[in-house]
Amino acid sequence: MYVSKNKDYNKTYGELQAFFGKDKDGELAFFKRFISTTFQEEDFYKSNLLIDLHLIDIEEIRPVYYKIYLEKLKNRTVGQPTENESMSVQFITFYDFIIELRNRFFHNAKGSWQSNLESTNLLFPDLFFKPLINHGINWISIILFEIIKNDFAKNE
Repeated sequence: MYVSKNKDYNKTYGELQAFFGKDKDGELAFFKRFISTTFQEEDFYKSNLLIDLHLIDIEEIRPVYYKIYLEKLKNRTVGQPTENESMSVQFITFYDFIIELRNRFFHNAKGSWQSNLESTNLLFPDLFFKPLINHGINWISIILFEIIKNDFAKNE
């Protein structure tokens, strides 16, 4: 997809090669570079996603989950978050956020020096992920749609 959008083979080859990074840092970093480079001028890439903690049905656990979200976002919210209610993140930041949550939740059993999400913190994992699921599905759908759109444009 990236190659088909560019006209200069030499420049494209060099840029595509740079996606892989010097240290071969894996498919997640590769994918992020691809998304950032390919879609950085698109409106959706410049958009922000509002994470609404009101979707968490049990009000008493919102502060716990809010604190975890903020910690995993590492101060990369857009604007000032509303404590225990909502926060906004950039499109590409949401990708990093979801990967971080996935790693800390699913790799917990392996043990590591990382600050994993303990089951005592996430008494209701479904509620923890509830404000994020629709954004995650939408995020992936947008990227998939853009790839399909590009394929159709090539065949016209």
